[in-house]
Amino acid sequence: KQTYGVNYWETYAPVAQWLSIRLVLCLASLQGWVVKTFDFVQAFPQAPSEAELYVDVPKGCLIDGDNKCWELKVLNNIYGQKQAGRVWNQYLVDKLTKEVGFKQSKIDECVFYRGSTMYLLYTDDSILAGPDQAEIDQIVRDLKKAGLDITEEGDIQDFLGVRIDRKADGSVHLTQPHLIESILRDLKMLDRTKPKDTPACSSKLLSRHSDSASFDKSFDYRS
Repeated sequence: KQTYGVNYWETYAPVAQWLSIRLVLCLASLQGWVVKTFDFVQAFPQAPSEAELYVDVPKGCLIDGDNKCWELKVLNNIYGQKQAGRVWNQYLVDKLTKEVGFKQSKIDECVFYRGSTMYLLYTDDSILAGPDQAEIDQIVRDLKKAGLDITEEGDIQDFLGVRIDRKADGSVHLTQPHLIESILRDLKMLDRTKPKDTPACSSKLLSRHSDSASFDKSFDYRS
């Protein structure tokens, strides 16, 4: 029940462009860079709340007296607020530039530089890439020292649902097997599909399948 101008203002929060992500992966491949990913644990609540907010006492929480007579004050930036993503982004950028020593790109505001290392941010998923393993390890220690709770995920293998496969010849393959499998499962085609070299024959005319069973209307058209 937030009100614009009272307990929320701007709501936009940027994320790294896929152009930037692909460019860094290309540089890492060509130069043989170290690439490391990490995730922020429960990211949004790591930032303080932007405005004074209160919530009803959740069911199951016991407070002396009638729960209906009490409200809980929100101290941290919780999920569900209209500006939660923006507050988290501004808090993290402030930490990165003022405490960890990063410089923000003028082209993509979710790309940062420190020494020979590049850092990409997509909400709470992050990529560190650079030629110096020791420098990257020091950056991770500095992030923790700045009070940021992070989970190290090692060498990049999966980012935002995209599988990143770094081949021995230096090439990088980007695929989305989880998304493909999810679509096939929704269409009930998981057990009767085979991979093809090309998506479809462009010259073939599609026609009605008069012998097929009637559609059972199980597919969610909106998605």
